[in-house]
Amino acid sequence: MAAGGRTVACTISRYNLTCAICSGDVRPGDRMFCFERRPIIATVVGGGGSSGGATTSSSSSSGAVAWGHESCHDPSLPPPPPCRHWERLGRCPAMESGECAFRHDVDDDGVGVASSSSSSSSASSSDGERRGWGGRRKHVRNRHKNSTFRIFLMRTYGEEYLNRGLIRRRRHRRGGRGEHDEEEDDDDYDDYDDDDDDDRIGGVILDVAGGKGELSFELMNLSGAYECVVIDPRPLNLGMVVGKWTRGLYEPGRVGPIFSRWYPACEDGCRYRVPRNPGHIRCLFDGRAFANFARAIERIDVDRADGSYRRDIDRARGIAWTIRGLRHEDGSFHDDYDGDGGGAGVMSTTAETNDVITHPFEIIDPAVARDILRRCHLVVGLHPDQATGEIVEFAMAMHIPYCIVPCCVYSDTFVKRKLRDGTRVTTFEHLVTWLCEKDPRARTATLDLDGKNTVVYTLPDF
Repeated sequence: MAAGGRTVACTISRYNLTCAICSGDVRPGDRMFCFERRPIIATVVGGGGSSGGATTSSSSSSGAVAWGHESCHDPSLPPPPPCRHWERLGRCPAMESGECAFRHDVDDDGVGVASSSSSSSSASSSDGERRGWGGRRKHVRNRHKNSTFRIFLMRTYGEEYLNRGLIRRRRHRRGGRGEHDEEEDDDDYDDYDDDDDDDRIGGVILDVAGGKGELSFELMNLSGAYECVVIDPRPLNLGMVVGKWTRGLYEPGRVGPIFSRWYPACEDGCRYRVPRNPGHIRCLFDGRAFANFARAIERIDVDRADGSYRRDIDRARGIAWTIRGLRHEDGSFHDDYDGDGGGAGVMSTTAETNDVITHPFEIIDPAVARDILRRCHLVVGLHPDQATGEIVEFAMAMHIPYCIVPCCVYSDTFVKRKLRDGTRVTTFEHLVTWLCEKDPRARTATLDLDGKNTVVYTLPDF
C-alpha cells in the first residue's frame, strides 16, 4: 500500500539498494516498487541560435529500472516495465503470489499481451506458432520437466509423505533366562507407539525408468525425500544436476523467495556439503516379477527369486545403448521392435556391452533390493515408455500409490491391451483410458510442460 492508501504492485527486496525517490536505504525484506527511469533528452525549440531558442525536454521510450520504497510511490512516476515472464510464458508465478512489481498487460479477454518489441520480434511467426528456440512458448521445456513433475508430487502428496519414515514394530517375549526381542516379519508395519522399543526405518520412492536419475536426485536433495531408487537398465548420469548443486543454483538466495518453497531441503551454502545420490537397480522392470520378488518369504521362493534378480541384472548390462535407443540381437532397434506384449521385460540383449562398471550406488545384493521394494511407499514414472503398465501392476500388488506421466503407446508391442469395450489401445487417449480402467482409484491431471503432460496417479490410503 503506497502513501495515501493507493495500491501499487510491490515485491520484497533481496539486496541492499538505494531508493530512487528519497535516496534512503532499501534493506532486504523491505517492500519496494519499480518504475522505468527514462533518460531526459533536451531539445531546442525555435530561435535557431544558442541564445534565442527555448529548451524543452522529453523522455525516451526505455531506460533503466529504478526502485523505491513502497511508501515513496507517486502516481506521476512512469509505469513499471513489463514482466518478461508474463510476456514470454503468459504466466507469472510471482504475480500469482502477489509479489511481482512489474507490469502485466492483458487484453479484453484477460490474456497476456506482449510488448511491442516482443511482438515485432515474433512477427514472422503466425498466431499460436511456437519457434524452436522458445519465443512464444507457453510451457516448460524438457530440461525442466523433472522439476515440474517434482513440484506436482510435492503439491499432491505433501512433504511429510514424500519424506515418510516407516516404523517396524518389535514385539517382546520373556524367555526362560531373560527378556528377548523378536523382530516381526518385514511386512508388519504399524504406527509409532512410545511404549514399545521401535526402530524407525525410512520409506523409499521408486523412480521407474528414471533415466539419468535427475528426478530422484531432486527429490532427495531439493525436496528432502528420505530415499529414492531408480530402476532403469541404463547407467545413471548425474553430472548436470551435481554441477548445478556445486554452483549453488538450488540455494534460496539464488532461486528467490517465490520458488524457494519448492526447495525445502536446501539452504544457503548447501553447495559446500556433498549431495546424496539415489540408489540404482539396473535392470528392466516387470511389475509382477518385482512384486513376487519382494513378497518371497519361504527359502525356496527366496532362492528362486534371488537367482532371477541376478540374471536380470546381468541381462541389463548386456544391452547396447545407441543414439537410436535399444538395439536387439537381430539388429532391430527399440522403435522397430514387434514384440508379443510381454511387458517391460520383453527386450532382447546383445553380446556387446557399453558399460560394465558397477557404480557405488548400484544395488547388486538381492537382499538389499528386496528390503527396498518392501519399504517402497510411492512409485513414480516420468515418461516411462514400456514400463507404464508395469508400474500400475506393481503398485496395485503392493497396495501403494503411484504417479506416472505416460508417453509412448507401443501399440505394436502390447497388442493384447484393450479397453473394456474391446477397442485396441492404439492412441495416447486410449492409453490413459486403459490405465484408468485398470485401477478405479486412478485420477488424472495436467502438467505445465511440453509434450505428453497428462498425469495418472492414485493417492495413499491413510
